[in-house]
Amino acid sequence: MVIRYDTEEGDKLKLNGDMWRNILDKIEKEMGPLTIKNDFSAPRDNDSKGMFSAITRSQFDIGETRINIRGLVFENDNTAVSNIIIITAGHNKLIDTDIQASYIKCSQIITSEDIGKVFDVKTADDVIYIIDEKDSDVYNIKMQTMDNVIITKNQISFNYETKYHYRRFNINRITGRYNGTLIPKEEFKFLRGMRSTVAGQCEKVESLKPKF
Repeated sequence: MVIRYDTEEGDKLKLNGDMWRNILDKIEKEMGPLTIKNDFSAPRDNDSKGMFSAITRSQFDIGETRINIRGLVFENDNTAVSNIIIITAGHNKLIDTDIQASYIKCSQIITSEDIGKVFDVKTADDVIYIIDEKDSDVYNIKMQTMDNVIITKNQISFNYETKYHYRRFNINRITGRYNGTLIPKEEFKFLRGMRSTVAGQCEKVESLKPKF
C-alpha cells in the first residue's frame, strides 16, 4: 500500500517544517518507537526560528508489517512552497530495511601551493559529514547536500563548490583516510596557479548532539 500527498498551489493544507516534525512526533507516540529514524532537516539562518526544511525518513516494524513514512517539506519565510508525504506499508519481507545514516568527523590539514611550490600548511577545524547510504547522499553540518556523490563498500567520494573553488573529496571507508583537492575557479585569475590539498582522518561519531 502506498499513500502519497503532494501540495499544489492553492492547497489549504500547507505544512511547514516545524508542523511536519510535530506530526511525526505524534505518530511515533501513537505507534511506538521507530525502528529507524533519519532526519536530514536543514536549520534556518541564525536570525530565524524553526526549520527551513524538513527531510525525514522513518520506518516502523509492527509485527510482520513494515511502514515507511517519508516527508519532504520545503519552505520560504515560514511558508511551505512544496510538500511531499509518502507512506508505504506492507509485509516486512517485501519492504527493504532502511539504513540508519552515519555521522563522521574528519580532521583537516590543508597544504597550499603556488605554481608547485608549497607556501602554507595549516590545521583547519574538523568537519562533520552525514552519510546516507540509502539515498546515496552526503550532507555537511548545515544539512547541505554534496554533489556527484559515489558511495561504495570501500569508498565515499563527493564534490561541492564554494565562491572561489571546486572541491573534490574522497574518504577511504577501511582506513578512514580523508583527502581532497581545492581548485580555483577559472574566473578568479588572481588564484591561477594556486592549488590546495586536504588530508586527514575520519572517525565515526554517535550523533550530532552536543556532548555537554
